[in-house]
Amino acid sequence: MKKVYLVMYSILLLAFACKEPKEKTPPSAELSTKESKVSFQNVIGAYVDAAYFKKDKGYDWVAIKVDTTSYQNYALQVSIRSRNAIKKPTCTLDGFATALNDSTFEIKKDVGTLRLQFNEDKLSILKDSDEAALFYYCSGGASLAGLYTKLQQSLDTTQIDQRSFVQNLRYDTLFFEVSGSESDRKKTVCIKPAGLELKNQEVQMAYEGNIVDAQITDLNQDDSPEILLFIKSAKDHSISVQGVSVNNRKSMSLFAFPDGFSDSLLTQSYKGYDQYEIKNDTVLRTFPEYQNGTPSGATYTLKYTLIDGEAMRSFKMVDFAKD
Repeated sequence: MKKVYLVMYSILLLAFACKEPKEKTPPSAELSTKESKVSFQNVIGAYVDAAYFKKDKGYDWVAIKVDTTSYQNYALQVSIRSRNAIKKPTCTLDGFATALNDSTFEIKKDVGTLRLQFNEDKLSILKDSDEAALFYYCSGGASLAGLYTKLQQSLDTTQIDQRSFVQNLRYDTLFFEVSGSESDRKKTVCIKPAGLELKNQEVQMAYEGNIVDAQITDLNQDDSPEILLFIKSAKDHSISVQGVSVNNRKSMSLFAFPDGFSDSLLTQSYKGYDQYEIKNDTVLRTFPEYQNGTPSGATYTLKYTLIDGEAMRSFKMVDFAKD
């Protein structure tokens, strides 16, 4: 009987001795899901990936510029740029983020949603973002997902993609790249089409200020889109509109949008702070009323429609109301 107990005891010892210890899970490259209180002002700055610190050795790297914005009630303006490679920059994106809480934000695009999370001097583009959005804005199979560190010094701009604004738009089978650049203090926006039936020729136009957004829609219901650029003035708080209209899916031409107002009451009340919304086949423009240089608390809403003209299409204000 003692021999049986000894044999069983020996087997148990061998079993415990041969059992491998559990492998420790390596720490995640992403930030903890625990919320950390981060004010919008604290997140302003430039964030870079690990490859940035090897940029002198020829590594491709990505930088993310974050700033606050008052445009369309968004919380943050986000600009993603990368090393200006010989063929094409690796990752490029301009967008606006809404706040989910004090530390987590979302950038919503047609291809999907990107989720950003801040924690002290770190920014993470989370892997639970829409997969299409993580890869769409990068070339060569690269992804935006990962951890970025806030720079305490100025971002090195000698290698970076210098375009001030980049956005890729799609309407059905038509594709457009909108990019803004500056040379000799002159700003130019270029719209490059792909998929037009007759002439895939780019259109360039001069502008002043900063392009804050670009949207694509079919305003005159002809199955060919319009591209609207929203440009914030560098002199005041006004936002103007420029862009192109596609002609029967064959070519592009510029359209005209009114700079001022035909009604003197609107001219006297206007100090900028425009908000735009595309609704069905109209463009709605709202701005606060000012009286004697101070906001009155009232808001004007103007409605514009796109009409055909002899030289070009143009927008016409068809109605306005005061709330």
